[in-house]
Formats: sequence, structure tokens, C-alpha cells
Amino acid sequence: MSTDEGPKRREATGVLYADIRGFTATLDRIESEPDSTEKMKGYLAAWQLLRDALVRDEAGATKGFYLANRVGDAFVILVFEKDPKRWYHYVTHYLAERFGAFADEVRRIDPASDPHLKVSLYSTPSKKVAYYETGVMNDALVRGFSIARRDFLCTAINKCARMDALAEADTSVLLCNEGAYGWLSSEGEIEPARFVDLGLIELRGFRERERVFALSKRGPMSLAPGA
Repeated sequence: MSTDEGPKRREATGVLYADIRGFTATLDRIESEPDSTEKMKGYLAAWQLLRDALVRDEAGATKGFYLANRVGDAFVILVFEKDPKRWYHYVTHYLAERFGAFADEVRRIDPASDPHLKVSLYSTPSKKVAYYETGVMNDALVRGFSIARRDFLCTAINKCARMDALAEADTSVLLCNEGAYGWLSSEGEIEPARFVDLGLIELRGFRERERVFALSKRGPMSLAPGA
């Protein structure tokens, strides 16, 4: 039987949400083709490499970044790293490079596909984002099934998902709220001029509007169309 103590309140320094654009259309095309089984095996292998790289890497690039949940073609990453320079490097280098390898393989399997990654980031002026983790599912209930045994819940995750749905997510390095913008444009040493203030945005399901900033692309590291 599980000895887990049950639900807990925790704190992260931020929440990162990464969503693959074009994922559904690619799966639909692959599954409709005569040789779908072999193509799907290749697609799943590429997906697995990307997923595993977000959990751990030998060089330590993922230290401070915890893959909490996978929601379809989206990844929810809890950020415990306190240095915004590493936040920016994680998005523009590590995550971009690992996704780039996945995208190249997907295009080889399905030449009609053109996957891109949309990223949103949420933090607060104090670098403290509250979240809640459920207890591990009871061993007797799971009975050996392969299933995520713990859930992570907080409004910041949902706010990231709502920002990710904005049209600007397709043409920016990342979208972020005012708290994350403050850290990235000061301690992260990103020029404030690279950010576009989208103003106060009404995020579906939330009573108060959120000020959202879009980080414009510059240089070879791009995560969305239009580079």
C-alpha cells in the first residue's frame, strides 16, 4: 500500500507551458495512410526522445525544471530554478534544440507536417508560485497499470494554457505575464525592447485580466513560424 501523506501545497518559482502546434493534423495524416503502423512507430519513438529529454539530461540542463504533466501534445513544466538567465536559456537553447530534433524527424516521416512549439511562462514579482500536488494514487487501485500517479494543480498552469491559445503565441519566442516579464527583462538580461506589451488580456475562466508580454524572435533560435 502507498505511504504517501496526501495532498500538499508547494511553491515553484514559475510555470512553463509548451504546446506543439500541428500535432493533431500530423497524427490524423499518419493514421490515415496505408503504412500508418510503421510511421506511427517512428513518430512515437521521436516523441519519446523529446519527452525523456525534458525529464533528465546528462549535462544538467533540466536541473530546476520538472516535467509535471503531459496534456495531449502539451507539457507542463514546474520551474524551480531561480536564475532567469537559465529560464531563457532553457527555452531558447535546450528546449528549442530538443524540439528541433523532434520536428526534423516528424517532417521526415510526414513531409506535409510543419510542427512548431508555442511556449508560455508565468511567475510572480516574488518568484513564488503556489501549486498543489495530489497524493500518489493508491497502489491497490493502480494495480500495476502505467499511469501518472500524481497530479499538479494551480491557476498558473491554466493561465499559461490560456496565454498559449493567443494568436501571438504562434509568432513569438514565448508569452509571459508581467511577473515573468519583470525577471526576464532585468535579471534575465533580455532587452525590454524585445518584448511587446499586449496589454491587459481577458483569459477565459479568470475574473481579472492579465497583462501579457510577447518576446519577439531575434537570431537563429526561433520556436514558431515567421523566423
